[in-house]
Amino acid sequence: MSTLRPIDGLTALDLMRIALDPAAVMEAAGAPPDAWQADVLRKATRVGFRGLLLTARQSGKSTSLSALAVWWALVRPERDVLVIAPTLRQAVELVYKCRHVVDQLGVKLSSDSATKLVLG
Repeated sequence: MSTLRPIDGLTALDLMRIALDPAAVMEAAGAPPDAWQADVLRKATRVGFRGLLLTARQSGKSTSLSALAVWWALVRPERDVLVIAPTLRQAVELVYKCRHVVDQLGVKLSSDSATKLVLG
């Protein structure tokens, strides 16, 4: 069983909510998810989940998926989280959004670059 990383500034109750509900990551980071985002985040934690999002531009797809990547990194600290995008520019943008979520949560980074984040 994995343990959730301690996060300065969040209570034990907040940490438990984050561990149980990936949508709570967005709430704790100050950007409450829309209903469809919360639904996608919760479904994406199921083993074998595959999905397709058909949404408008600038609707929050990358923000949702970056919150999901941070959630996986927090609840499974013994594993790496790989974020893949079709182009380097898109990958850098996703890592930037992950960094924003991490910063908003107050998680310390032990390593940081344009294409890689290592949680402390």
